Amino acid sequence: MFGSEVIDTAIGLVFVFLLVSMLVTIVNEMISAALLSRAKWLRIGIDRLLGSQWAQQFYDHPLIDGTSLNPSGTTWKLLGLRGAGPSYIPSRSFANVLLDLVHRGDTTLSEARQRLQGGLDGVAALDDLRGQMLQAAAALRPSAQSLGTLPGDLARLMDGLSGKQIDLATWAAKLASTASALADPALASLKTALSQLAEKAETQAAGAAPVSVEPLVADLQKAIDSVPYIAVAEAIKKDLGGMLDRIRAGYTLGDAKAAVQRFIDAMPARYLREVIQCFPEPKVRDTLLVLLNDAEHDVEKFKENVEIWFNNAMDRVGGWYKRRSQWVIAILSFGATLFMNVDAVLVVKYLDTHPGVRDVLVTQAKAYADANSTAAKHAAPAGSAVGKTGVHGDLVAVSGERFEGVLPFDKAASEPGKVELTSSPTAVTLRETVVAVSKDASGVEFAFDSKPATTASTVTITAAGAAKGAVTVRVDPSLVAKLDEVHDQLLHLNLPIGWVREGPSPAEKDDQHGAARKSPSQAERDNMQVLPANRKAFVDVLSFHILGWILTALAASLGAPFWFDTLNRFISIRSAGKAPEESPKPPKNVPVPLEPGQSPREADLSAAAHR
Repeated sequence: MFGSEVIDTAIGLVFVFLLVSMLVTIVNEMISAALLSRAKWLRIGIDRLLGSQWAQQFYDHPLIDGTSLNPSGTTWKLLGLRGAGPSYIPSRSFANVLLDLVHRGDTTLSEARQRLQGGLDGVAALDDLRGQMLQAAAALRPSAQSLGTLPGDLARLMDGLSGKQIDLATWAAKLASTASALADPALASLKTALSQLAEKAETQAAGAAPVSVEPLVADLQKAIDSVPYIAVAEAIKKDLGGMLDRIRAGYTLGDAKAAVQRFIDAMPARYLREVIQCFPEPKVRDTLLVLLNDAEHDVEKFKENVEIWFNNAMDRVGGWYKRRSQWVIAILSFGATLFMNVDAVLVVKYLDTHPGVRDVLVTQAKAYADANSTAAKHAAPAGSAVGKTGVHGDLVAVSGERFEGVLPFDKAASEPGKVELTSSPTAVTLRETVVAVSKDASGVEFAFDSKPATTASTVTITAAGAAKGAVTVRVDPSLVAKLDEVHDQLLHLNLPIGWVREGPSPAEKDDQHGAARKSPSQAERDNMQVLPANRKAFVDVLSFHILGWILTALAASLGAPFWFDTLNRFISIRSAGKAPEESPKPPKNVPVPLEPGQSPREADLSAAAHR
């Protein structure tokens, strides 16, 4: 039937395209890693957002410069082909660093905060707080033009604090009123205590001596503690507790200074608009003002808007990077096709005439699809987006290389000692298993070597001894190991792929391996796999392979994920086979017409008798 041989041939061809695409993808990733292409394009995108001057200050910020093994100061090497700095910047880090740069751009706010903080720290009495803070605000007027409402806001705060000072006469009346309302005999002692407190408060309020509420607070607390545990007293006790809290609130120097301190701490958010308006870069300033208006001056919402702005910009940068990478992928596809001599037309002919090879190749394709479903399908596509690889915050190593990191402790070491490090699994080897730590150390450094691997793994480093802790490191596959694996698998498909030479060169004749190598077979000669030795041979090889090479290169440029999905579809079609035949359905039972006065049973019996 149609489909058996054709589908098997298609599966074999798609499998070849998949391996070539994987080869091209791995080489592209190796080039991208060597040239730090993602870091380069990330820098280009941030330059477009902030301008070159502020972009450099952005990259020099400790939160950004400390996240890269290749600092931004070494940028633009190799004729501009190699980038520098981090390849990934979290959107939250971008927002935080940008706001820090905005605040650094105008020092008026920081100077105002320093002056107010100094005035607050020098206050020793509650009566001096208002005068010193208003004096500090008045001194800010010449230099605080960008913070125009600051002096008025501070004056209103001082007025509010003054309004919070209690009036003892008012509280004496409230205590007396509460005492007179107590009619239950079980609360007689509480009534007496509140009456005495009311008289004492009234006497203090009428006197000329400085008012002190500490005795009143202490006596009221004693009265509250003496309330008996009965149902009728619970509501009264709650009211007295609220009264005590209101007497304490805003009257002491500590409470007043805390209110002013909260005002000083909130100044960066309170005067964010004024600070942004002083930012010298007009494009960034206008953008931030629009985002701030949209957030309705909610700082957290404003940061979210900045993150969305950054992510949208990075999506555009990812598009630039992907389009540029398509050219690199196309060049690599043609290079890999010529280097490996993968002729799509020749592969189809060979599979069509060699059913045994075709069957083995289909089996290999199915096994590869089952074993590498996750790795192949999620392989980095050509030109993957800038900043979208990896997970921020993870410790990531590459198999086959040395990795150094720090294992943080749950708490600082109380005394000097040694820490014993262990690792799992055994695919890594710790450089040192016992490491000395000093007193108050917050962590311990570790280093391990890993074996080259083609699959990802997770390594857990644990410490025991002076402190306990654990850290997890994700070990990504080695690109070199994956390249060797795909290359070897492509050459061992028993297909006319690859090149052969006519025979050992004179320099290799004395070499054991060179002498043992056989001359090309007749099949390899027929398939034009012999490296051309002259111009005529080159023209013959080119005319024989040119169409197949072009088809293979175009197919490889589509990417490994595309061909992996296509391979799975063909395998699904092949596995489905012919639909099972339907079993004949029983004939429908047609009801027999009833004669007048005849029951259904009698009608069925009559019909059966006639049959």
